Amino acid sequence: MTQEAALTDQDSDKSTIPTWVWQRLSATIALSAVGVAVTWSAWADIVDIALQDEEASHIWLAPILVGWLIAVRLDQLAGYRPRLDPIGPIMILIGWAVSFFGFYNQVQSFWHGGALLLVVGCFITVMGAGLLWRMPAVFVAMLFLLPVPGMARQQIAIPLQTATASITQAFFDLLAVPVQRSGNLLSYQGVDVTIAEACNGMRMVFTLLSVCYVFAFGSNLRASVRGLVLVISPLIAVACNVIRVIPTIWVYGHYSTQVAETFHDLSGWVMIFVSFMLLMGMVRLLEWLQIPIRPRKQEKPSVTKHRGVWPGQKWVAGALAVLAIGSASVEAAMRPSPLDAQPYHQHVAELASTMPPSFGDWEGRAVEVPTAAVQLLKPNAIISRSFHNKVTGEDVTLLIVQCRDARDMAGHYPPQCYPGVGYVTDSALEDQWPVRDRMYPGMTYRFTRGVMGQQQKMVVCNLLLMPDGRFVRDMKAVYRAAADYATHFFGAAQIQLVTAETLAPQRRDEIVSEFLEQYRPLIEAISGSDQAMKPEEKE
Repeated sequence: MTQEAALTDQDSDKSTIPTWVWQRLSATIALSAVGVAVTWSAWADIVDIALQDEEASHIWLAPILVGWLIAVRLDQLAGYRPRLDPIGPIMILIGWAVSFFGFYNQVQSFWHGGALLLVVGCFITVMGAGLLWRMPAVFVAMLFLLPVPGMARQQIAIPLQTATASITQAFFDLLAVPVQRSGNLLSYQGVDVTIAEACNGMRMVFTLLSVCYVFAFGSNLRASVRGLVLVISPLIAVACNVIRVIPTIWVYGHYSTQVAETFHDLSGWVMIFVSFMLLMGMVRLLEWLQIPIRPRKQEKPSVTKHRGVWPGQKWVAGALAVLAIGSASVEAAMRPSPLDAQPYHQHVAELASTMPPSFGDWEGRAVEVPTAAVQLLKPNAIISRSFHNKVTGEDVTLLIVQCRDARDMAGHYPPQCYPGVGYVTDSALEDQWPVRDRMYPGMTYRFTRGVMGQQQKMVVCNLLLMPDGRFVRDMKAVYRAAADYATHFFGAAQIQLVTAETLAPQRRDEIVSEFLEQYRPLIEAISGSDQAMKPEEKE
């Protein structure tokens, strides 16, 4: 019998917690804290996403849910003896390798997930791998600490928004309430409410999914019932989203925007309790239908047989842990930092603030950017102006936005934004505009929206500019830059010029070139003042 096991037997009959338990807990906390420090850039990025992006709000709920699962599974720890385990350092090395691969190969889930695995490895090093087999549901729940990559979010969010808008309109039709829908845009009492702004399903779906998971594994249910809860969790998310958006639409139609936005934010958290009550109701319904949902027999927690302790195990585990943590620390210190991009962003912001509001025959005035767009983009520099040509009478709207983080640009893109507010895309054509001795490539979009029986048409000329000087036509390059964690903090920029559909194409091209020439100093600053602009990257 080892000395540690002997101490355990001696202290088992005492009412006080043995000294070695406190020592073990202290060592666990200390080593886990070192693991967090080594992977701090990934954890800081997770926290930053949770703070800045409402669609990642499930991250804040994850620690509470993990704690709940631990609390309801404390009986699984009966008779467990923690020990230094070499499996922990192996997990540290694997976590470091996964995080390294994710960081330099633009895979967000690997970068963040590797950091989580490294910290779990630190925990297992001190407490032993037996916890993995006794409380697997707890460690799986830790995955909810990770933000969902932007591209995956968009693929799930758009169908949810459309479904929510359709179901909400159908409900109002049943009540004979005059609500019109165009795409994801609902109009009530003369107020347009976009589902993406008023009640985006993505802001709830992963939060509700985590609630469903914890309900399934925190309750005394059969495995089949747990699987059923997980399968129907998307339906619960849509149901809660509809329950939330119906009163939100009504509030937007009868009260101020500020009151409606406050109601929208508070109702999101209320839906967590609504989802829990829906799950409880489902369980009660199954019981009422006399469908077996509880395990057939209340069994005592299974006790995993301890692996034997071979000579020198704790020394090998300790040495491997020091080696793994030390190697990861050296590599992490060599990674690029967001501070490297600070002078660049400061220069762009200062230059944007000096651009004149009017030039030549064009008289400009500032246009307020919607709050939802600002929250989405989190711009470092933004110019939003409406121009009127005092000679020809032509009108042009200009938007130039440059973000500190390329990931913030991913959700702001004409093929996504304009259909989200009720427009239909009529055409999307590749285009280019001459500016001095260069051609700036971009896209020309034509949109149409029906409002009160009338057709609104517009043409949007859009350019995407990367900090390395490339103009690109679509979001593929922006997504790649957003996923490149070595450089994504240099951001990306977008230029939009909106004109009337009746404007002649040749005249429109002349206007776009004229505006690009006027804002050329800012464009060159965004592209990097020490390098020439490069041609569009071939996709």
